[in-house]
Amino acid sequence: MDAVELRSEEPRAVRIGPAHSRLVPRAPRHLGGVPAAPNTSAASTPRPLAGTRKILGPILLGLGLLLPGPAPAQWRVAVYGGWADSFESDVRVDDRTSDTALRFEKLRFETRSFETPLYYGLRGGGYSFRSRLGVELELIHLKVFALVDRAVLVSGRVSGESVSARTAAEEFMERLDVSHGLNMILGNVFLRLPVGREGDGPAPAALTGRLGLGPTLTHTEAVVLDASAEHYESGGVAAQVAVGAEIRLWEGLRLIGEYKYTSTRQHLTARAVELEFAARTHHLTTGLQYGL
Repeated sequence: MDAVELRSEEPRAVRIGPAHSRLVPRAPRHLGGVPAAPNTSAASTPRPLAGTRKILGPILLGLGLLLPGPAPAQWRVAVYGGWADSFESDVRVDDRTSDTALRFEKLRFETRSFETPLYYGLRGGGYSFRSRLGVELELIHLKVFALVDRAVLVSGRVSGESVSARTAAEEFMERLDVSHGLNMILGNVFLRLPVGREGDGPAPAALTGRLGLGPTLTHTEAVVLDASAEHYESGGVAAQVAVGAEIRLWEGLRLIGEYKYTSTRQHLTARAVELEFAARTHHLTTGLQYGL
């Protein structure tokens, strides 16, 4: 169903159950009744990025204190691509200016990892040969797309009137995407365990594990309750746990593969409307790493 059909001015019924229907009182124009006026009570003001700086600053300071002394073989950079699994999350929408608060239960999100812009990651840091522990900074460029054409249970209130119906989320929320990045900026601590005989040189392979925590920089793309937004904002805090392996190809060049699990609760805005959902998903990645 496209947006033109959804915004029809003709009142229509919302079907609740197989045998009967009713009009939700004072609902937005998508559900019939008096057409809702566009939400113009507040300008589009994306959430300030000060929160991101407050979180990222201490992480960078901590990484600087923990990094080993300069030694060329101890520093590494990596680039990778991969796939992130789809997931479900409850989505909360709140517009206090119109006394509207809705909950969309178990709304499905896709990641579309192989569609442009592609899913990717970058990281760089250093480790100590003696302790096999290291720290690094990592960027994960994840994308998410809400499947608003799917029927879900919608409950709450619209303009002060109760709403409870199983209907397509797009009746209230035409779009909720993050196609230009739910960007996780993580400070990691990692453990590297060499596999095989090292001798005087590096081991031919290694097993790795890492934990990460940091802010997100989110590109919100939303049309909800007649409010729209397309901007970057601080979405919230993200965390990851990952395990993987490295295989030496040539000199400092290594093939890397990794499983990740990431979790973040996003708090986004579209004019005066606030949106909240959790993005918890699995990742499989592969790429190249080079030791400097």
